[in-house]
Amino acid sequence: MKHFLFASTIIFVLLFQTNINAENTPIIKISCDSKTEAIESSTFGLEFNNINYDLDRNGKDKSSIRFSGQHSFIKVNKKINPSNVPKITIMFWAKPDVGDKRMTVFSHDDGGFDRSMAIDSRAGGGWKWTAYCGSPKGSGKVDPSKWSFVAVSFNQPDNDILICVDGKFYRNKGNSGNGLNFLHFGNNPSFDEPYSGLLDGIKIYDDALTQEELLEIFESNGGKVDNSDQYFYSDKSDNADIVVRVGDVDNLGFGFSEGFDPFCGKNTAVHTFPWAVDMNDHLGTDRIMVVSSYK
Repeated sequence: MKHFLFASTIIFVLLFQTNINAENTPIIKISCDSKTEAIESSTFGLEFNNINYDLDRNGKDKSSIRFSGQHSFIKVNKKINPSNVPKITIMFWAKPDVGDKRMTVFSHDDGGFDRSMAIDSRAGGGWKWTAYCGSPKGSGKVDPSKWSFVAVSFNQPDNDILICVDGKFYRNKGNSGNGLNFLHFGNNPSFDEPYSGLLDGIKIYDDALTQEELLEIFESNGGKVDNSDQYFYSDKSDNADIVVRVGDVDNLGFGFSEGFDPFCGKNTAVHTFPWAVDMNDHLGTDRIMVVSSYK
């Protein structure tokens, strides 16, 4: 009996681990490695156009793809329309050349903000990794100085969009219509807005992966979540004996105009209401700003 219970426990654990390890089952995988271009082109129906290979995030040569701008893209002959694939997740590692210019990482858009991911400022709060799903949906800020893990999970039946940037999560509501019957990595096939920079580890899943699954994939690939913006403590400040901050100071996610002092007593720029509460902020913050000053 003990042996039987032991074996059952092991089988249960293995099944449980397999269930949450969704990384085993991408329907399309683009390794961005020069050695795998031919076989992946044949297997997944890919067309590479005006791309070059570069160092990946681990320093391995010819193991990431450099997109140089206009006419530099990968065409994926796969329908990602909501009518064909109601739930889909697309992820990649990226190191853009700049972080303050509209650039499309992937898209099948033919107008109307169909499923896409771009660097954009139209969702508010500055330049962010922005998913398109009927309208721009902002997430984490773009940092061109480093590689970032970016994933977007589209769940059309629930009108849900979940974006992951370096292990932090941003949830939005929205749905999109059908776009083109193929997608591009490297530009918007209808409006161009080309991406300039590096991509690696592109994967597409025919399911809306959960926050737990996306975090597992991020961490299993060496990613670490940086929560330093959510807590600050100092007993060496000139302003007070002890300074403690819980949560960030980002004006409800909309940011401040350049040079603006949050303690000046003046109004900030008008922003939309209600705002989307950042899932990564400490619970209870980003509600009402109560500030004080000292002399």
